Amino acid sequence: MKQTTKSNETEAKNNNTPGKTGSKSKVIIAAVSLCLLLTAVLTAYFLLRPQPTEGMKTIYFEVVVDGDVVNAAETVTDALNLRQAMEEAGILSPDEGPMIYTVSGILADGSDGAWWIITKDGEWTDSVDDQLIKDGERYVITRTVFS
Repeated sequence: MKQTTKSNETEAKNNNTPGKTGSKSKVIIAAVSLCLLLTAVLTAYFLLRPQPTEGMKTIYFEVVVDGDVVNAAETVTDALNLRQAMEEAGILSPDEGPMIYTVSGILADGSDGAWWIITKDGEWTDSVDDQLIKDGERYVITRTVFS
């Protein structure tokens, strides 16, 4: 009988060890919560992200160098992103890679501290590949010298 009592005591002791009771359930709850949070964030991203405008749209461009507009262009396009529209307007060469160095034949490659900044409504845009366009938008491409 004493052996039974000892094993009952040992079993009770093991079941009451701090950190073991409920630790599995806490991990499961945390994992499920994390999955639900991740699902909610991804759902919100896909529902709220900017959607491209399908069909024909008119896009306006200004190329500014040293404070002067050196090229103004308008294009009617069915392009989805800014790169496609700039290429169709003849402002950007299809040979340009992810970094834009030449706009309207004018170089800004950083050798003299100059780079191209593209704004829409005064705000910097995403990359030309990621910037989705909508009808009537105006983009200003400015050669800016950073010192």
